[in-house]
Amino acid sequence: MESTLLEVSGLAVVMPDRGSGAKPVIEGLNLQIGRGEAVGLVGESGCGKTTALLSVLGLLPRGGRVTAGAIRFDGVDMLNSGRRTLRGILGKRIGVIWQDPLAALDPVMRVGDQISEVLLAHEQLDRRRARARVHELMRHVELPDVERLARRYPHELSGGQRQRVVIAAAIAASPELLLCDEPTTALDVTVQDQVLGLLGRLRQELGVALLLISHDLAVVREMCDRVCVMYAGRIVEQGEADRVFSTPLHPYSAGLVSSSPDVDRVGIRPHGIPGLPPGRVVDGSCAFADRCAFADSSCRETLPELAQVDGRLVACHHSLAALREADG
Repeated sequence: MESTLLEVSGLAVVMPDRGSGAKPVIEGLNLQIGRGEAVGLVGESGCGKTTALLSVLGLLPRGGRVTAGAIRFDGVDMLNSGRRTLRGILGKRIGVIWQDPLAALDPVMRVGDQISEVLLAHEQLDRRRARARVHELMRHVELPDVERLARRYPHELSGGQRQRVVIAAAIAASPELLLCDEPTTALDVTVQDQVLGLLGRLRQELGVALLLISHDLAVVREMCDRVCVMYAGRIVEQGEADRVFSTPLHPYSAGLVSSSPDVDRVGIRPHGIPGLPPGRVVDGSCAFADRCAFADSSCRETLPELAQVDGRLVACHHSLAALREADG
């Protein structure tokens, strides 16, 4: 792997819970992203993907807190550094593309001014030079008639245009890492494809690393070098994206693949995973056991740890590699 840019080690996070006061939602999370690398993070809603991203940014909601582990960006301790140090990283060396561009943008500020804020905060440009740079960035993300569009408010733009404005702001200070939280969910299919193509081009041209959170496995497979499959606050499988999606080794990974439409599997209908995820970390057993066709007593009595299986990391007592070998 390229030299490590972001390293999350042993991360544990709790969130407020009405019944118990706090519930664990992430436990023992290890995640590394190399310079220029694209890593996907997939799993059902509530598995902890966005919470992991918010932990990196120091933006956990009220009552949420990191209880263990470390987050380092290029060697800098993100959990224990002062505000000045973090200000030099967040927005400058780390950019963020949020799921809902309308919610991410200030409704009472012109979009050009919102991009300009990043430049004024991190690039030490005067307003005239910042304005010229804003127009350059808007052209770079393929927005039309940029001088007119920069004077518009977010509600006056289409969903695809708003997301391009968010991307322009995210790359304004030439970051080394982009954190992308479901960046195409609110867009129609045609615009999704355009935005994903734009992100791929930016990665190639700027050499920026990506952490891509998505429910769309086809998007992750196309965009990412590696993928981490997350369930109930833990990584259950990690490896090269093509291998994980073509021959998943964890039963949950296999369930995600089989439940996703695939144009290459003509005549094969998607099959959903029975049951519901627990919505919190489960200790002492496999959290997927109650939904897994291969579970036995060992799964309900012992927590499986991530281990090397067929060139990737898998947390399962009965990985599908062993089952395939047994089937001959």
